[in-house]
Amino acid sequence: MKKISEKKRNKKEDSKRIKEEMSQIFIKEQKQNDVKKNLNSNLNDKYINYIEDNNKYGFVGLYNLGNTCYMNSSLQILKNIYPLTKYILLENKIEEGIIIKEYTNLLYKLISKNNISTEASEFKEALSRYDDYFFGYEQKDCIKCIISVLSALNMDLKRKEIKNYYEIINENDEEEIKFKQSYNKIIKNKNSIIFDLFFGFLKLLNKCRNCDYKKVVFQCFNYLDLSVFDIDKNKKINNLEDCIKYYEREIKSEFKCEKCGGEIIMKNIIYKLPKILIICFNRVYNNEHLNHLVKYPEKFNPIDYFSEKPKLLFPSNTKEENLYSLNGLIIHYGTAYSGHKISFCKNFFNDNWYEFNDNSIYSINYIKNEILNLKHAFLLVYEINQKELYNNLEEIKTKCDDNYTNINYKNLININKKIKRKKKYNNNNIINNKKNPDGDYLYGS
Repeated sequence: MKKISEKKRNKKEDSKRIKEEMSQIFIKEQKQNDVKKNLNSNLNDKYINYIEDNNKYGFVGLYNLGNTCYMNSSLQILKNIYPLTKYILLENKIEEGIIIKEYTNLLYKLISKNNISTEASEFKEALSRYDDYFFGYEQKDCIKCIISVLSALNMDLKRKEIKNYYEIINENDEEEIKFKQSYNKIIKNKNSIIFDLFFGFLKLLNKCRNCDYKKVVFQCFNYLDLSVFDIDKNKKINNLEDCIKYYEREIKSEFKCEKCGGEIIMKNIIYKLPKILIICFNRVYNNEHLNHLVKYPEKFNPIDYFSEKPKLLFPSNTKEENLYSLNGLIIHYGTAYSGHKISFCKNFFNDNWYEFNDNSIYSINYIKNEILNLKHAFLLVYEINQKELYNNLEEIKTKCDDNYTNINYKNLININKKIKRKKKYNNNNIINNKKNPDGDYLYGS
């Protein structure tokens, strides 16, 4: 009788432990339900709960892993850039490389309608291997994160054949000829969709005040770093147009003219623009984070903002090919060296704006009031108008739903296998009171 009662007790305890272990499978789902409850309880008249519509895509938050709001905001910004996401999910044939693999899996989880919140721990680990700047859990820089992700993707997505040599528009234009030479050198290392979308060119001009000496050098860029403080006039700059003018201002060089020994003036000129223009407001001055409002438009034409009319690196056939539209932005609350980051993104499935605050997401009703007057904004993403190319949305939805389901199914199978192995091990060792592989004492007297 004693042996029978012991077996019953052991079976009961064993069943209880297995149930506890199985409950761990659903821990993320429980967290997601908590997120939903919090969203419902914190809404006001400016926000709409995105969860109410189960047919919406791209509304997945990212859990903060410990000071990772900078990464969460950056990844949400990149996810909502349609040409990049479309290429990776539907057109990319390259599966080698840990970054492209983890980023693709992350896109599945961030877009699928079957998901509410997820985490980017696997991607963070892969990115840390590529760039050790991201090791650990200290607060990092958003623009550094975005550029590192793009750089890593560029490495994994490089084309084997170079096809995009720039064609000279005017054979008599010395600048065009010099630009082609610079372009052809750079494309050898940056021949990917990342270069096609995110890289533009600066014209660095040095000229003499006394003679006709002029030297031009071309340099590629993947974002514009614009100061919001005019050092010469000792005052804050309060709009995007003035930030660009300050960036393109003439500066006295410490070098003298090679021809006559006269004074050299340097100037940065935006020569060719990328399809995706990333602008970063440098708000740090004298170790202080400047939080004043810098006005930025919802749409702008480069002709009205730059000293010379910039050309598109890869011109499109759209009627409004020179018009850029705001696609996303990041704001920063806090000091120069700490704080919290939140992203605002325009969802390409429905053209509505949403706030991504780690694993919380809200729909913004009033774009002009809520998006265009954020005094803490420091990173802007503008996209060239090409809405006619948004023609594969249903394919993206299907692929993300299917692959997210497959990822979850595989994870569930792996967890179930582990639990079954552990249960079998437990049943074979209940009487012996041994330790299991995880170090816990097994049940039994």
